[in-house]
Amino acid sequence: MGSKIKNISIRLEEICKHKIELGLQMLGGGASTFGWQRPPITRLQTEPAVYGRDEDKAKIFEMVLRDEPTDANFSVITIVGMGGVGKTTLARLVYDDEAMGIFNLRAWICVSDDFDVLRITEAILESITFSSSNLKDLNQLQVRLKEAVAGKKILIVLDDVWNKNYGLWNTLKSPFMAAASGSKIIVTTRSIDVALTIEPLEYYNLKLLSDDDCWSVFVKNVFDKKDICSRNNMELIR
Repeated sequence: MGSKIKNISIRLEEICKHKIELGLQMLGGGASTFGWQRPPITRLQTEPAVYGRDEDKAKIFEMVLRDEPTDANFSVITIVGMGGVGKTTLARLVYDDEAMGIFNLRAWICVSDDFDVLRITEAILESITFSSSNLKDLNQLQVRLKEAVAGKKILIVLDDVWNKNYGLWNTLKSPFMAAASGSKIIVTTRSIDVALTIEPLEYYNLKLLSDDDCWSVFVKNVFDKKDICSRNNMELIR
């Protein structure tokens, strides 16, 4: 038993050493994560051009503009796809289109893995009112948000959602019950489980780009306005 305990202690010391080398940190909940965090994403377009998403944009457009009766005054459109496939880019294309002028209020919130209902509610409120709320109580924030959206047609984008806690989602969406009929919430996520939690009946599965579209992205980012026709090895690279 003594030798087994010694071997376990050695293994634990090695694990602790690897944790330091990898930059892992302990969170309050006991889980560990990498010290590096994904940088926040804004709704402003960063891509020099977008390829291969015209059909996807048209389909999301149709879902956003569809005015069908629901139990609530709003409906949710969830875009699901692997990391880097273009979910945020697609949501931007729809959100920034002039046709979205039919909505009285719009807000774009980057959620990421921290589904803090208070933080998200505050961010939505400040985004649609263009002013700081200075409120730190969830009840007061949600009452204020409900008053702000009451009777108005709203479009909210919740980008990069990871949490699949149904209770948290129910709490977050409660102020939007006061919005006008036809309001929409667009959610982007990598997880089908998240999509089924938020809207169990329908979600949009964003596929990979075609090889030709991937090549167009590569050429645009690497060569931009340079003449690629003069490069003899382009087919080999492709």
